[in-house]
Amino acid sequence: MVSILAFLKQTKNSIIGNPTAKVAFHREGAVSTYFANFIVEYVNVSPDALVNIEDSAIEIRTEAAHVITSLASGSKETLHSLLAAGAHEAILWAISELQPNDPPSLRTALARTLRALATSYAEIVGPSLWGLGEENNEIQSEARSALDSIFETQSLDIYLPLISDPSPVTRVAICQLISNAVRQPEHRKMVAEWVPMADRAKESKGKRGWEKPGVGHTHSSVRVGGWITQTLSALLRSKEPKLQEAALSALAALAKDTPSIGSVLAKPSTDREGATSSQPSALFIALTLCKSRQVNLQLAACLCATRIIRSNNNNRSTDITPAWTLLHVLNNIISDVHEHNLLRAKACFVLFALSSDQKEICRAAVKSGSLAKLSDLIKSITITEDFQDWGDSEPESTSKLREAALTAVSALALFDNEIRHEITSVFCLIPHITVSLSHPQAGVRYAACQCVRAISRAVAVLRTSIVDSGVGLSLYKILENRDEDRRVSAVALAGICNLVNNFSPLRSTLINKGLIPRLAELTSSPYHSLKLNALWAVKNLVHKCTPEDENTIMEGIGWERLGTFLYDPNMEIREQALNILCNIASSASDIEMIFGHLGYERTVDALNSALGCPDEGVLCQGINCLANIANGSAEQRAYILSCASILNGLRNCLTHSKLEVRQAAVSCVRSLVQGVPQQHKEVRDARIDITLRHIVGSVVPTSPSISGHVMGVEEDAEVRKIARLILDLLERPE
Repeated sequence: MVSILAFLKQTKNSIIGNPTAKVAFHREGAVSTYFANFIVEYVNVSPDALVNIEDSAIEIRTEAAHVITSLASGSKETLHSLLAAGAHEAILWAISELQPNDPPSLRTALARTLRALATSYAEIVGPSLWGLGEENNEIQSEARSALDSIFETQSLDIYLPLISDPSPVTRVAICQLISNAVRQPEHRKMVAEWVPMADRAKESKGKRGWEKPGVGHTHSSVRVGGWITQTLSALLRSKEPKLQEAALSALAALAKDTPSIGSVLAKPSTDREGATSSQPSALFIALTLCKSRQVNLQLAACLCATRIIRSNNNNRSTDITPAWTLLHVLNNIISDVHEHNLLRAKACFVLFALSSDQKEICRAAVKSGSLAKLSDLIKSITITEDFQDWGDSEPESTSKLREAALTAVSALALFDNEIRHEITSVFCLIPHITVSLSHPQAGVRYAACQCVRAISRAVAVLRTSIVDSGVGLSLYKILENRDEDRRVSAVALAGICNLVNNFSPLRSTLINKGLIPRLAELTSSPYHSLKLNALWAVKNLVHKCTPEDENTIMEGIGWERLGTFLYDPNMEIREQALNILCNIASSASDIEMIFGHLGYERTVDALNSALGCPDEGVLCQGINCLANIANGSAEQRAYILSCASILNGLRNCLTHSKLEVRQAAVSCVRSLVQGVPQQHKEVRDARIDITLRHIVGSVVPTSPSISGHVMGVEEDAEVRKIARLILDLLERPE
């Protein structure tokens, strides 16, 4: 009879590093019907349960943990079995029951198992850390629930203290759990604000009964950035590269899109009381470690520094000096033909994270040679001459490298026409992008679509290279494919939005190929990104087109469908529907068409609803649409003016806290007043004239408006100028 321990060791040795064996276990029914529950049960086996069995309980628990760790990286079917068996709950319980005299090997094994499970759950839930990743909708709900439970305060209390474990291997495992599994904002917040129970107990001392402390954090810990960021920052000063790499990656995960964390990590370290210490900032250490001789450590340092930099200056052009250091390191890795493909791919993805939506950093990257090196890389692994098809012989690492390089190129091209010109005319990458649109890997197709979307924003490129190369039609083939990955279809559709602008030579070609029925189909898609981008394409199609084309487009899309979208509960959908209506209403005949198909009551009610919407995007588009429709016939303007709630809503928008809303509102009022020069009673009854006098400074400010903005002299000179023009019109004798 084979002992339990021997069986576990034999199983571990047969499946570690062997995906085929893991699949075989599930195919034979072992994992789904018995195996997972069996293994999970023995993670918490007690010595009392091993009567007449010579095996050590500690060894059995350790080996069971090793087996679960290996199975966690297997197929989604195997992972589903582990989810059903409650593997993560069993591991958390096992860690909570660890005793001081338990060997370090058990503690390390359990930490690694929890890391493996959390990482696999996070990969199912998404987003992927490196590239597009796979979609696993079948078990996404179960994985999300399990991941949420791992990041609950009660769970954090169990395993986060292990980040201070004497064993560096255990500390690495917990750091890697954070870096691999923290991908959602809510999980990031939970980890960042957590402090040990002992610290929470100290914080609660001296408080009166009704002054309850927070469950997972204290005021002082949040003020100085959190216990976890201080602990991880201290690990950066370790002499062990693996621990430094893991700590850097964990800090990168916590700092992503989180200014409160990024600002702390960019400043010199503080002690637990908030006092500044003599230790350098985490950002300074990360930039220093970028120069390490170990590529994995370099990449972790670059990613950490990138996340800190981006969280501090997101969407703003500030000092980009630290970015130059990162660009130099990343360029060296990208251009090193002797380096492993996956490491070069990570360098490309970090470059994407650094430069995405940052115009100045994009320009710096091109100046530093990033685009040239990416071009050389793409050309070295992508054959375009006599290309037939991809076949199935390309290594996965090469496909991932191509995806990463194209992704980085798409980020560099997004804002600057000169960069787009270099991509198309200097480095001549369009043929390589075109063939990549038909690659068997969805991630490569996705990245290639992103490139087409970025370069097609340049009018000159759109009218020449895009048309001549045929890449636009290749993009449309992706949209026609009903079996395409929906994420690829969505980004292809985003590119199509550029190709159907009124100045695009491909506009009529795509319409003739059946674009309108396909867009109508996609506006009913259950996937938000497809529906939204389809409406965006319709918005561009109806912009500055002839009344005949407008009618054809809207008959294909459906007026009734558009009317429904005007009340959609999703604000992005509703905003695009209003944008479509706004673009249609460009002439008197177009406005007549709108009222004819939607009706007077429905049209005005939709506009009234938009003016009362708290979403600023919907609000602005509603105002712009009202301004255009106000240019209709006298009967239509009179109907609008008879709606007191629209005029009241417009008056409130004149003092909105956002300048964009105030600009749209004052322009709309001008359209209404100019359109009815002898009928201003309704405008005065709505007290719009009084609000305008406040704006230009004719009335002493009193109190805030309903929107929360103080009703006083307008700061923007253009708004004041238009307000004075409107008052001049209102004060003319009727």
